[in-house]
Amino acid sequence: MSIFRGKETVRLADKRLVLFAIVLISGGLLQRAFWFLHSDIWVSGIGGANIAKADTQAYIEMSYGFLSYWDNDERMPFVPLLFRIVRALYGPEVWKLVAFNQLISLATIAALYPLCRNCLSKNWSLLVIGIYLMEPITAYWANGIHTESVFVALVLAGVACLVLGLDKGRLALLTTGSVFFGLAVLTRPNGWYFVYLVPLLCVVLSSGRLVFRLGRGALSFTILILIAAPWMAFHYWEYGSTNVSTSTGRQLLDIEAVRVMSKATNRPEQEVRQELDARVGEKDLDNPFDLAKAQISVAKTVILDYLPTYISMRARSTVKLFLGTGDRTLCTTYLNKSLESSNRFKSFDQLPFNQRIIEKVRYRISNMTACEWAVNISVTLFHLLLYIGVCCGLLFLCRRKFPRSCKNLLLLAVIMIGYFSVFVHSLPEARFRLAMIPFLVLISIIGYRELIWWCRSNIRGH
Repeated sequence: MSIFRGKETVRLADKRLVLFAIVLISGGLLQRAFWFLHSDIWVSGIGGANIAKADTQAYIEMSYGFLSYWDNDERMPFVPLLFRIVRALYGPEVWKLVAFNQLISLATIAALYPLCRNCLSKNWSLLVIGIYLMEPITAYWANGIHTESVFVALVLAGVACLVLGLDKGRLALLTTGSVFFGLAVLTRPNGWYFVYLVPLLCVVLSSGRLVFRLGRGALSFTILILIAAPWMAFHYWEYGSTNVSTSTGRQLLDIEAVRVMSKATNRPEQEVRQELDARVGEKDLDNPFDLAKAQISVAKTVILDYLPTYISMRARSTVKLFLGTGDRTLCTTYLNKSLESSNRFKSFDQLPFNQRIIEKVRYRISNMTACEWAVNISVTLFHLLLYIGVCCGLLFLCRRKFPRSCKNLLLLAVIMIGYFSVFVHSLPEARFRLAMIPFLVLISIIGYRELIWWCRSNIRGH
């Protein structure tokens, strides 16, 4: 039985698949309801909720006036604008903003389901939705005030329009997809490179004469730039720079360069940070974009000086990005107390790599709470099954001939996973995987479906 759309027969296996998908969807909705009701969000204003801290607090404050906000050179404007609209319509309570974020997260399936239908039947597409909603990291981070939920929804909507537009050659769909990606650019700083990637994909993956393909790419590039233009114009008027954000400079210097130099020279990070700040001359630079330019220059020099160490550090951080369970974040919220690493745990960072890993694992196992054990085991098993399916999906992608629309979807899914694993700093959190998860789930289910089909064909053949 083919995985592709066509006449779908209703069999007992299909009914069981639908029932299983419904159970998963129900479980995913219950997870979200649990985190929503359990969180400290039932207060007026933004001052009392633990959830409204750090980046969340900054985005809420920025929503009151993002042109006058002190950090408007680094943060992007689209999510604060949405918060401002929600607050104007429904009031300033934190729980209303969290509810909005939950709804945006759920709305993601409106783009994910038609995306799945390019490769899967209705029943298997429902299973993708169920597993996506059940995925614990996604369920947890949907309950908050973050840019990720809006960003993931926009990226999925953009990919859905792009796949259909490339398959059918419809300019309206390519235009709509470019609009979604343009809004994603204004949501998170790491979305900026969509300005170059999406037009390139329109040229490479579309069909027809080269002149028409180049025209589609030029149209997409123009739309993306036009959407970003107001924010770029504001920065030029305010700071004399057309860049959309200064976050690259801060991340490259304060995270990448500091960490790699600290590891390579075996010096404390604080000491290295002070030295690099002195090289930058931060006190002499009032313009944040001039500061970002100087930070990038110093950071590149440091990274190139310790390139082998940096490559090794990035490789380990990428593994952590894909395999991190997020147990400490989940359990801290659930238990309403801090589970931050102790000084003894941090002291292991001074040991050689192999010994450091052994000591950290031994210490973590001996000090883990029941909540951490439960989260680690369940999330690890969930992602083990997920990645087995991903491996199968990638294997069949290399070995089988898929219809054009399905092949474009799988290629775009792989490209997006690669994009979000590269354009992230080397201090990975589980939430940085959020933009990859729908694509990982899709590839995984296609992998399992193809594996079942292959097994049935070979068993019957014998």
